[in-house]
Amino acid sequence: MIYERSTKDQVLEAVMQGGWALVIVNKELRNDREVMLAAVKQEGWLLRDASEELRNNREVVLEAVKKDGWALAYASDELLADRDFVVKAVKYFSDDSLYNIITDWIQEFLLNKN
Repeated sequence: MIYERSTKDQVLEAVMQGGWALVIVNKELRNDREVMLAAVKQEGWLLRDASEELRNNREVVLEAVKKDGWALAYASDELLADRDFVVKAVKYFSDDSLYNIITDWIQEFLLNKN
């Protein structure tokens, strides 16, 4: 069982079995790169709970998007403004309708940034 005072090793073990364990741990561990990477490999949407630094980490964001394309919405503005990164991330989408929605959303985002 995971509690707010659980150690990093305990949290990592639990997160690898199911990302949901991350929801109940302390903020410090939720912002740990290793813990967050393990969590988003299980549940991409958990990128939502990452620090800005981790939402700006290409590896963490790509792993989240591989699991759940919608996780791209939680990437940092800096990554979303990086056209090459976004094109790479979108390639992981398996659902064509999701691909079209996100592509339209990203184009609008990029136009508004310029």
